[in-house]
Amino acid sequence: MVRGPFGGAAFIAAAVLAGCARAGSCETDRVAFEPILAEKVHVSGGETTLVVSSWRDFATSQKAEFCTGNFSKEGRTVTNVLIVLTPRTFFQADNFRNAETLELQAYSHEPKISWALRWRALVIATAQAVGPENIVATSPTTEAAGPQPR
Repeated sequence: MVRGPFGGAAFIAAAVLAGCARAGSCETDRVAFEPILAEKVHVSGGETTLVVSSWRDFATSQKAEFCTGNFSKEGRTVTNVLIVLTPRTFFQADNFRNAETLELQAYSHEPKISWALRWRALVIATAQAVGPENIVATSPTTEAAGPQPR
């Protein structure tokens, strides 16, 4: 059983990374990463496919590695996407918790200035696919941990 504030999402990211590494792509450091930025993308119907396609186009335009590692959970497909900018910076998304919400997260061991514009470009590409009203910035550290004491 996976424990901790990021539980399943961290496990999924590790599984996708391991799968990509075995395939000879998506080379990454074997150092723990904490999510730095996060966005929730609300989708319905075929919009998941549209969003993933926009992310694939983004990765191609950025000359980044694009990996998917979808799997079944309780009769539905869990979408899993990994965009590797460098061995020390990657963006990961999944709809593990909710079929209609893709959780997009940024991970990096590099200065924010080196990847922040690319993150913003990815968020803009996502907004063009589903509309800006369907994207909500979240805190990757507080939301996953649950209610915080006052």
